[in-house]
Amino acid sequence: MGSKPKPEEVQRVLDELSEEEIKQLSKENPFRVDRINKIKELYKRGVKVHVLAEITGFSKTSIYRAIRGEPKFYINALNIKN
Repeated sequence: MGSKPKPEEVQRVLDELSEEEIKQLSKENPFRVDRINKIKELYKRGVKVHVLAEITGFSKTSIYRAIRGEPKFYINALNIKN
């Protein structure tokens, strides 16, 4: 689980994504909810967590939180104050 994905595995996913989708997944994307939804979509389509982490620049833990839809993660993404 602690291993890095093979470069060719990451490249195969990147080759299938449009430039816009790659920007949407970027850690610098200010539209966090859109990014989270895209991460969830790719995970549901079979992209592995460690590949998503490599592409997005987020940790695997953050990717798991996005996929699970943890309320605290969404509150932070929406900048909602408790």
